[in-house]
Amino acid sequence: MAHADGVNSSSRVRSPARTHAVSSGTPSRRGLAVPPLSPGRPGDPGLFGPSSMVWRVHRERALLLSAPAVVLMQLAHPLIASAVAEHTDRARTPLERAGATIGLNLTVMFGDTDQAERAASHVWDLHTRIHGRLRERVGTFPAGSLYRADDPELLRWGHATIVWAGVQAYERFVRPMSAAGRDRYVSEARPFGAAFGAHAASLPSTSDELTAYISSVVEGVLAVAEDGRRESREVLWPRGTWRERAAGPTQRIVTAGLLPEAVRRAFGLPWGASQRTAFSAVAGATRLAVRVMPVRLRWWPHYRTACERVGGS
Repeated sequence: MAHADGVNSSSRVRSPARTHAVSSGTPSRRGLAVPPLSPGRPGDPGLFGPSSMVWRVHRERALLLSAPAVVLMQLAHPLIASAVAEHTDRARTPLERAGATIGLNLTVMFGDTDQAERAASHVWDLHTRIHGRLRERVGTFPAGSLYRADDPELLRWGHATIVWAGVQAYERFVRPMSAAGRDRYVSEARPFGAAFGAHAASLPSTSDELTAYISSVVEGVLAVAEDGRRESREVLWPRGTWRERAAGPTQRIVTAGLLPEAVRRAFGLPWGASQRTAFSAVAGATRLAVRVMPVRLRWWPHYRTACERVGGS
């Protein structure tokens, strides 16, 4: 999933990932509401299909636990943070924006070919209208640096953060992946990024390539300034319902546990013995819950809709 306000994502499905929901759905003030997926064209698997690792990984609702980490990884990029700060739709709540973004990403993953293309094209159209300049120097980017949401390098980073989080969250909160499974997932996810406009050839095709790319950007590009810190507060210290506020401490621990050390420090997230213990407890409890949970609760309904469309299970 990409940033919750639709500023950054992965790429473009017109040929060879991000959108704003194509399905209807009224966000609930009491929690996250993700627009449903309509049945689509019978037999059409879309970009992936029931045998893909993308479907196997992203059907899991437990991956929602990694959403704040994805957002912070993207906000740690100075150009993305500036775009988010200047172009976010403040008329919608953070949960409403998150629901729309998640719905779009799930449509690209589980929709039929036409649904995926329309969703990704919608995101691409939004991206082409988002551009500006940095107001001040941040890291290696001087004041006045241009940003565009359709910049291939930003799309590449957006895609990588989603795939990186997919691996991290699946292994921590669902079950371990084999080395071959990680490579297959990273490789199969490339059309997702390409759908949103990223250059397919630039996207990692193995787990090692993904790890090397993430490390190179974390060490050589990312820098957090006021835009990133201000936007991160909306994620880390939610001001919504009492349930959202009550979940804040656990959310911060989970986010800290997933982030690379440099990004964790940049956003001021503590990571001492108590946080490590709490993270391990949350991860263990989630893995146990996933094993016993009915699939109608464990999996996104988008996955079940897609399986019915193609006759899978």
